[in-house]
Amino acid sequence: MKTITRLKSLPQIITLCLFINCVMHLNAQVYNGDLTLNSQSDVDNFSYSEVTGNLIIIENSATPISNLTTLSTLTQVGGNLFVNNNTQLTDVAGLSGLTTIGGSLQFYGNNSLTSLTGLNNLASVGSGITINNNDSLTSLSALNAVSSSNNIVVIQGNDILSDADGLNAIQNANTVTISYNNGLQTISGFTGLQTLESITINNNAITSISGFNVLSTVQNSLTINEDISSLNFLSQLTTVGDDLTFSNTALINFSGLSSLSSVGGLALLYNNSLLSLVGLENITSLSKALYLFDNTSITSLDGLDNLTAIGEDISLQFNDSLTDLSALTNATVGGSLFISYNNSLSSLDGLQGITQLISLHIYNNLSLSDLTGLSSLVTTTSYFLIEDNPSLSDFSGFGNLVSIGGYASIEGNTSLTSLSGINNLVSIGGGLSIDMNNDIISLTGLESLSSIGGNFYLRDSDLTSIAALSNLMSIGGDVTIRGEVLNSLTGFEGLTSLPGALEISFSNVLTDLTGLDNITSVGGELTINNNANLTTLMGLEALTSIGQCLTIKGNTSLINLEGLNNVNSIGACFFYGPGRSTSNFNSIAITIGGFFANEGNGNLYDLCALSSLIASVEVSESELIIANNLYNPSYLEVQSTSSCANAALSIEEVMLDEIHIYPNPVVDVLNVELPFSGNFETSNTNFSIYDLSGKLVIHVDQLSQSTINLSQLNPGVYFYVLEVSDLTVINGKILKK
Repeated sequence: MKTITRLKSLPQIITLCLFINCVMHLNAQVYNGDLTLNSQSDVDNFSYSEVTGNLIIIENSATPISNLTTLSTLTQVGGNLFVNNNTQLTDVAGLSGLTTIGGSLQFYGNNSLTSLTGLNNLASVGSGITINNNDSLTSLSALNAVSSSNNIVVIQGNDILSDADGLNAIQNANTVTISYNNGLQTISGFTGLQTLESITINNNAITSISGFNVLSTVQNSLTINEDISSLNFLSQLTTVGDDLTFSNTALINFSGLSSLSSVGGLALLYNNSLLSLVGLENITSLSKALYLFDNTSITSLDGLDNLTAIGEDISLQFNDSLTDLSALTNATVGGSLFISYNNSLSSLDGLQGITQLISLHIYNNLSLSDLTGLSSLVTTTSYFLIEDNPSLSDFSGFGNLVSIGGYASIEGNTSLTSLSGINNLVSIGGGLSIDMNNDIISLTGLESLSSIGGNFYLRDSDLTSIAALSNLMSIGGDVTIRGEVLNSLTGFEGLTSLPGALEISFSNVLTDLTGLDNITSVGGELTINNNANLTTLMGLEALTSIGQCLTIKGNTSLINLEGLNNVNSIGACFFYGPGRSTSNFNSIAITIGGFFANEGNGNLYDLCALSSLIASVEVSESELIIANNLYNPSYLEVQSTSSCANAALSIEEVMLDEIHIYPNPVVDVLNVELPFSGNFETSNTNFSIYDLSGKLVIHVDQLSQSTINLSQLNPGVYFYVLEVSDLTVINGKILKK
């Protein structure tokens, strides 16, 4: 029979417990390398105090892990500790002995995990902490002893976590990201954190933050996209090295940032309750951009009054209530200026400190009528875009602007009547487009402009004169003129050559091309299309060379091609015929008219100005299209100067010889024989009969039949008129029996 000795005192009991614990740790071993625990059995057999490599706890779905009790001997992991995708694990109490992790700590996809209790003794994490997608986790307070985490902290996708508490002992970290935790309403942790590389808090349900209250420096960016109304938790913040970004629908002002004096860039997005920038008064410069987008309630930029320099862009867009930019009066800009969709902004007053820009973009500001705030601007090195500002009537404010380095666009400013105010502009390095400014009648304001480096596109429905361009000496690209009521091309006299194409189209008041008198060469295509009242091409007499093809279509009043007589060189264009297939792909040098009736020049009968050109450059018959004009001479007729001249002497004379109207007197049927079986176009041939009082009694449009029924007329004397394309070809008298 065994004798059992009872322990009768507390010291004896304590001594025994210490002995048992000591024995357990003496029995624990060091595991060298990486270790993965896939099942509860693997966990239960764990007997190590240290794992020198990575420790990964991830269940096999057939044998789920429900507890980590036997890991109580573990004190140190040399690499990473990953606890991932353990569906039945509810706590980590078995990690209570763990003090040090050399790499990263990660909890991911443990859907039943409610608490991190068990990590209370963890003091150091060498790399980073990631706590993601643990759907039942409610608290981080067990991590309060962690004082060192030298890389990132990511808390993301933990759906019922309501407070990001804990981690209060960490003083320095690289990056903190807290995002997409759908139940997270507040952050009370991180109370010891003083310095960060960057911080992002976005897309949670946060309404207040009390943590981060000693944070003084963020070396890179700080982004908060939540519904918080106060920034008082950042009262110690003095420096943000990169962008400071806020998107908070409840935020009213920045009064909590009174200590902030150094910021890289400032981006304020979708802060719909924001009324002002009060609280930012200590910021004197931005090394990067100032960006305000869709802050619907802000009326002014007050709070930025001490800002003197912005290193990159200013972008103010979709701020519907913004009316006042005066806080920026002392600020210079190192980048570009974007002002758009600020519907209440009527003036740019406050931008007087800007002397140069990379580019200027002002568009879609409904109330903007005054540009005088840009009165100090001397140059832009790139774009200059003033578009779709319906209240803008002139360009007053650009009086000091001398050069635009890139493309310039003045489009869709429907109240703009002139460009007055930009009178000192000398050069545009890129193209210039003046388009759809429906009230502009002249280009007054461009009198000093001498060069356009790219394409010049002009289309304005009320523009009558371009005379202000009289000092324009060079255009580096294509020229397109489409002025519905433009009455003259006077203003282009300084141009002697165009390296690109020249198009004159839909200018229905133009009668000639006077103004182009000094142009000797066009490097691209020459296109003259759909100018309803153009009767002559006079104005092109100096032109000797066309680099690509010549196209003349739809000019219904054009009679001849005089003006092209001196052209002796022409290139070709590629052209798809009516079927638009590769089978009829041709090289075309000259197109007069076209395959379709509306492409024709209805009154054009004299093409003799082309004769010397066709002969001198040997334009082949396949490279010449002549169709749907009043008279369409054959290739041989155009090629021969004498044949062409004889053929075009007089349409009236040719027709008089071959038109037969009989019988006369007539009983019921009048025969009309026309000579239109060959080169003449019949679509505009009309026949009219008048009585002795001058009353029209019969009218036939597009005469195609050879007989006209007069049986309904009373006997007597009548007058007839035959017209082709509004030209009276023949008239006479008939007797009806």
